[in-house]
Amino acid sequence: MARRPEEIDLDELARKEGESVISQIVMQRARLSRLAELATDQGHVHQAVAAERAIGENLKLMSRLLGQLVTHHRITKTSILISPDYLNLRAVILRALRRFPEAAQAVANELAALEAQAEADIMQGKTLLLEAPA
Repeated sequence: MARRPEEIDLDELARKEGESVISQIVMQRARLSRLAELATDQGHVHQAVAAERAIGENLKLMSRLLGQLVTHHRITKTSILISPDYLNLRAVILRALRRFPEAAQAVANELAALEAQAEADIMQGKTLLLEAPA
């Protein structure tokens, strides 16, 4: 008779399922090892290599399940203020504004302030989030 969902011990279920998965992985690796040996004995190099590759994937999966293999992520932050595209855009804007000295000076001052703040944030190790002033 099926148990009602509220009667199921989820921790116990997860433990049993985890043990079952690990058991299946171990049995799969044993089968793959026998296949690799058989293929090697019969001179089937490609099949032997494929079986060994599958054993490696099996081991990797087991290591992840047991917490022995951890994936590390590396995050790199790059300020757009040092990118060639930004520097070109900045130069184009300032060049276009040469005919309008007051506007050119205002834009140059705003860009300089933005760049100075970004430099200060970088020196302090802050995450860069550029926002347009209100």
